[in-house]
Amino acid sequence: MDHLETSIQHELGGRKGLIFDRNVARLLDFVNTRENPFLVLAHNIPLYNFVTKQIVKDNIKARIVKSLKNGDAAYQ
Repeated sequence: MDHLETSIQHELGGRKGLIFDRNVARLLDFVNTRENPFLVLAHNIPLYNFVTKQIVKDNIKARIVKSLKNGDAAYQ
């Protein structure tokens, strides 16, 4: 089994496949009943630069957000 495509198919066969399907169904039920737990609704969260490990200043954060919105609008 050197090919990844066939390994994945064989790994999800039988009991492992049933457990995987059950876990996916449980996750979808959770999201449908309690909304998405990974959705961030607060707008006052600081922007974090993962390269320099520092919080981005508010004026730079505003410029980045504005640039992203302008880019999205231009793309649309």
